[in-house]
Amino acid sequence: MVANTSLNLSLDEFLSLQEERWGELPEYPYEFQHGEFIKLQENLENSEIASTIMQALVHAGIDHRLIKLSSCQIEVSGGTRRPDLLLLAQRRKGRSLIRMDEPTPPLAVEVISPSSATTDREDKLQEYLARGIPEYWIIDPAHQTVTLNVLQGDRYEATDVTEPDDIIPSTVVPGLSLRVRDLFDD
Repeated sequence: MVANTSLNLSLDEFLSLQEERWGELPEYPYEFQHGEFIKLQENLENSEIASTIMQALVHAGIDHRLIKLSSCQIEVSGGTRRPDLLLLAQRRKGRSLIRMDEPTPPLAVEVISPSSATTDREDKLQEYLARGIPEYWIIDPAHQTVTLNVLQGDRYEATDVTEPDDIIPSTVVPGLSLRVRDLFDD
């Protein structure tokens, strides 16, 4: 994240902009948190990792129209988040915002950037947990690891997948055959 623009909007006012006056929204990628537009830093490595995951999901039989790469926001307490990859629960048309009253996505993936590590590991973890997202992956390119957070009741159970040949054990995509090394090979 690189810049914040505060407009002192409530979440309801932001959602109104999102639905009715979208032309007044920033043209850069952003998340909306506590009245501020938080500009997201675009990162080629993160995009490549998310694209690799998308290819593996499609290979495992997931409809490509259910997979969104940084193009879909999800409403969470206090605002919205824009994961690097989001697996939708059902096909949808129109808005790029999944509201609280819509089906919860089964998978969210964040690829850590140096500027987003705390947000991804702490804030988003709690927000995605509160939203009831069954699986939340935190990918750390610097350490070439994946932390797989699987919803167990009212908490996430975390599994660190660290060995290059380890397969990421997804519970929401049982046929997934994605190794840690696949995410980071040059």
